[in-house]
Amino acid sequence: MDFAHGDGLGPFADVDDGAACQQPANVSGRIHMKNGVCPRFNLVQNVRCSALRRCIRDSNCPGSLKCCTNRCGRVCVRPIKIVKDGVCPRFNLVQNVRCSGLRRCIRDNNCPGRLKCCINKCGRVCVQPRNFGEM
Repeated sequence: MDFAHGDGLGPFADVDDGAACQQPANVSGRIHMKNGVCPRFNLVQNVRCSALRRCIRDSNCPGSLKCCTNRCGRVCVRPIKIVKDGVCPRFNLVQNVRCSGLRRCIRDNNCPGRLKCCINKCGRVCVQPRNFGEM
C-alpha cells in the first residue's frame, strides 16, 4: 500500500512543523572570529597534546588564542598576525627595483619575519617596512 505525501502516514509522518529546529532566542547566530590566522599544520612538530586546551571555535579560547586544527585536533594556539607592524614604503615608478628574486605575496603573513606584503612596480611582494615615525 502506497501513502501520499502529506497524509500523515507516509515517510514524513514523524516530522514536525520544524519549530524544534529553530535556534533558541538567546543565540545571536553570529560566530566571533579572532584576529590572525592559524599557523600552518606541521605533522612533525614536537607538541604535547595533553598540554593544549581543546576547542570548537575561537570563543572557546582565552585571550587572543585561536581555535586551530593541528595533529592534536582542534586546540587553542597563538595565531599569526595578518597585518604586521610598520607601513609599506612609498611606491615609486622610477625607483630602480629588480623584480627577480623578490618573494610574491597576497598578505603580510605570506612574508617571512618582519617583511610586509606591499605593492610596487613588481606587483605584491615582500619588502622591509618603514616604521611609523620614519619620513
